[in-house]
Amino acid sequence: MYKVSLLPAAYRKYLDGRKTKDMITKAALVVLITLFVIYLVLTVVLQVQQRSLSKLSSQSNEIKGQFADLQQYEELAARVSAYKSLIDSVTPQDPEAQSFLVAMSNINTSIISVESISMEDWFGARNCSITGSCAQMSDLEEYMNQVKAIPGVAGVSSQNEISVSDGVVSYNFVMVVSVMGSVTTTTTVATTATTTAAK
Repeated sequence: MYKVSLLPAAYRKYLDGRKTKDMITKAALVVLITLFVIYLVLTVVLQVQQRSLSKLSSQSNEIKGQFADLQQYEELAARVSAYKSLIDSVTPQDPEAQSFLVAMSNINTSIISVESISMEDWFGARNCSITGSCAQMSDLEEYMNQVKAIPGVAGVSSQNEISVSDGVVSYNFVMVVSVMGSVTTTTTVATTATTTAAK
């Protein structure tokens, strides 16, 4: 069956062009709607990611705030471990060594950082070596004066080395304590140390 259009040729050409334009317009509209939907999805995803990032940042700040407390606990645990190792290395048959350790534990060490205490030369020359660091020489001098005040201590000497890290100056030292006489501890000192520890 044949279809015959009685419309003028120019008008038929106009209608064909209009159909083409309508198809292009519809295709462009579909693309535009698709892009708008993608934009909405990306906006929602971005908002979710921003909320997650904000939450993670808040948690990170809380964890950073706990680092200082954690570092203090680690330093305390290291100090307790060092003293425990030292006490375990001393024989019960040497009451002088035990008395000396008790006297040393009663000294305030908050002004310095004690890394290790060696009693290897105790049974020969009755010397004790203390390795540590401090921020100022005055802190080391104060600590040495406290050690010298222990009854039975004959002398205290130290070798110091200046260390600079990230612009921060610290003093590393090796202190040798010579014990000649009888080391004694008093109840008053022990009580004071106990009170300080309790605080």
